[in-house]
Amino acid sequence: MNRLTLFIPFALCLALGAFLFFSLGKDPLDLPSALVDEAFPEFALEELHEPERQLSTDDFDGQVLLVNVWATWCFACRVEHPWLNSLAKEGVVIVGLNYKDHRKLAQDWLQERGDPYQFSIFDPRGVLVIDLGVYGRRKPTWLMPRALFVTAVSVWLTSGCGMKSSATSISS
Repeated sequence: MNRLTLFIPFALCLALGAFLFFSLGKDPLDLPSALVDEAFPEFALEELHEPERQLSTDDFDGQVLLVNVWATWCFACRVEHPWLNSLAKEGVVIVGLNYKDHRKLAQDWLQERGDPYQFSIFDPRGVLVIDLGVYGRRKPTWLMPRALFVTAVSVWLTSGCGMKSSATSISS
């Protein structure tokens, strides 16, 4: 047996140790995103409570607000909803983006739990939600909730557990 093959485990151990050592300084909550520096997607969707009213990107141009993606079938959305209600009471402008839901169920859900949203966008097919990089499945009842902190200059996406996941720019 070649004596060099005896050093392969040692070299692998050194390489793994170096990788782990240099990873110590990285923030585990900093998740890279393909949406960094991307413009906020253009949209024209119905308002949840007033189906005849169309909301679009122009309705929010130049405003500072929080966009929250939610659904009645999402368990994590139930958990975070009281927090959103308290933010709305403090004066934070929140726009709700209802994802792949039934209009009547969503309206009843908000009436029962309180409606923290200044505007509620109804996205039954999930078109805008997918453009924003939010993912989830209807069955089983699971969704990775995201909140978008929108200003005239940029948008910060966070998951429901508060981790920073990406930042994107909004074009005005």
